[in-house]
Amino acid sequence: MFCFTCASLTFGCLSSAQISSIKIVEENREKKYTRIKTAVFKTDATILKDTTNEFNRYPDTQAVKQYIPSLTDVQVYEEALKSSFVSDLQIANGNNGETFVKHYKRYNRQYSGYLDKSGDTILVVCFLDFSNKREGQRFFYNWKYQNAFFGTVLYLHKKSPGIYCYSLNLRTKTLSRYKV
Repeated sequence: MFCFTCASLTFGCLSSAQISSIKIVEENREKKYTRIKTAVFKTDATILKDTTNEFNRYPDTQAVKQYIPSLTDVQVYEEALKSSFVSDLQIANGNNGETFVKHYKRYNRQYSGYLDKSGDTILVVCFLDFSNKREGQRFFYNWKYQNAFFGTVLYLHKKSPGIYCYSLNLRTKTLSRYKV
């Protein structure tokens, strides 16, 4: 289950973020996802589009309805991550730590989101560790269309690849971390 943490960082300049290239690699209507490549991160990413499957819903108590991010939403999110820093997997103030792009350069990403009780749109990106491709494919075999890895026996295995999630409130431009 996710726990929403209070660590946050506000981005005042996101409304003027430039749109850089996002390439659609695969549009899978049957499994309800779009696989993309972006200019910011070089690894694979998907936009989860299944609004009826329980695996793609957020258990956060503030979540009211699932939201499917657009390509523009993904670009805004990545621009925020590109100029942000992470230290000990928490969002770092100022320029302490590594940039998100450098820290998560070998992680595949899942983009999804939800509308919260206050009507805000929350975009969520989950970084899945694919630094060891074979292990990543073994543990995250269905990563393109499900975010079903939380609360499973995956974490009972000592060498399980890491999963880290961050959210962006589109209205307030606040970046926060989810703890699994």
